[in-house]
Amino acid sequence: MLRTPLATITGNRPRNKELSPFQRGILVGHAAQGLSYGRIAKATKLPKTTVRTAVLNASLQQNGESRPRSGRPSIVTDRDRRHVIRTARVNPRITYQKLQEETQLNFSHSTFYRILREYGLTNWLAKQRPLLTEEVAAKRLAWCRERRRWGWEEWSKVI
Repeated sequence: MLRTPLATITGNRPRNKELSPFQRGILVGHAAQGLSYGRIAKATKLPKTTVRTAVLNASLQQNGESRPRSGRPSIVTDRDRRHVIRTARVNPRITYQKLQEETQLNFSHSTFYRILREYGLTNWLAKQRPLLTEEVAAKRLAWCRERRRWGWEEWSKVI
């Protein structure tokens, strides 16, 4: 259906939206009366292809509702998902490569990431902190022993 240039655009039906069950019922009813797709399209101001598709698919629908779109089946089973989560919780710093080796699952890193993200286990890399040496530990201990008997007055000067 062509639109006249510079004419007003009606806001009755947004483009590329599904028909409501009521609209589908009207189309099927007109078709049951023996009207052609072209006449139904002209009467309802819908494209002829939309009318044709709605009438032909009417037998596949229940109460005018579209069938659910399931998409691609997942390669991850519930058992695999639990195994990945359990392994990641035992070792929070595990890399995707190590996770793949320990679980013996041949998933991509993005699949592991997606599984962990569902359970809120994604995070940033842990900062590598230097280890405490014997010398530094001895200095800290000496500092604490010197101040172990301090009272409120001494600490209030520091804090």
